Order: sequence, then structure tokens, then C-alpha cells
Amino acid sequence: MTAVRKASNFAGFQLVWFACVSAAAGGTPHWGLAVFAAVAALHLIFARDRAGEVRLMGAAALGGCAAEWALLTAGAVTYPAHASIGWPVPLWMPALWANFASILNYSLSWLRGRWAAAAMLGAIAGPLSYLAGSRLGALTMPSETYGAALVALEWAIATPALLWLAGRRSV
Repeated sequence: MTAVRKASNFAGFQLVWFACVSAAAGGTPHWGLAVFAAVAALHLIFARDRAGEVRLMGAAALGGCAAEWALLTAGAVTYPAHASIGWPVPLWMPALWANFASILNYSLSWLRGRWAAAAMLGAIAGPLSYLAGSRLGALTMPSETYGAALVALEWAIATPALLWLAGRRSV
């Protein structure tokens, strides 16, 4: 895979994250979902295994719903009414999980088999992402320390698990 493909894959991932979070913060979460749909469609057009990528992204979205519900139930995060389409987990959150899955076989393929590094990346990048979303107004973390700790745990488990799933042909 070329460096250009990996870079464009990661750029699309970042674009979707920013679009979903800033649109939710601005009270127009549907715009973020539209950007996700466009970038996901482009990703799938160029994917080596479209069906596998669809299954992986779907599994990540479903798992992400469960993980976000757990964070909500634990009081680690809340979503303001203006940021929500869907309930109790706003639809843009599973879109972000599917978006993350779209980089596992491309930009993050180097992490496969490096489970400790994947867990560490998740434990660091996950909370930073949620804290940035909180600062932008897309979500609230009533206690940043508590919320960041739970998000770190969630992503320390989710990142290697999703990488493992991405490596399976039958996803």
C-alpha cells in the first residue's frame, strides 16, 4: 500500500472526526453524518475488500453503541440535546467508531500484532479525543478525571480488539 493511500485514509479519518464533533457542537449533527457517509463511500470504493470493510465498520459501530451506552450509564459522558440525533447514544458516535474502523487495515495496519502498543495508543488517543470533543461542546464529561479514566480503559480494550477483528477475513 502506498504512503499516499495511507495518508489520505488518515486525512479522511480526521476530516470525519472534526466534521462530526464540530457539527454536533454547533447543533447540526446531521452535517457530520453526511460527511461521514461521503468519506465512508470513498473509503469503500477504494477498499481492497469492500465486504470485509463494511462488516468491520458495522461491527465497530455496534460495539461503539454498547461502549458509549456504558459510558453514559456510568456517568462518564453526557450529550447535550443540541448535539443529539438518536437516543441515548447520538448517531454520530457510532459513525465515529465506524470511521475509526476504516483506518485499521490501512493507516493503522502497522499496529496489527502489536497488542500492547495498540492498547497504549487507545488509552492515550481515546481520552484526548473525548476531551477535545468536550472542549468543543459536542459532549460533556461531568468529571474529566473519571471520564478520561473510563474512556482510556474502553479504548485500551477496543483498539487491540478491533485490530484483531480487522485482521480476520470473516469479520
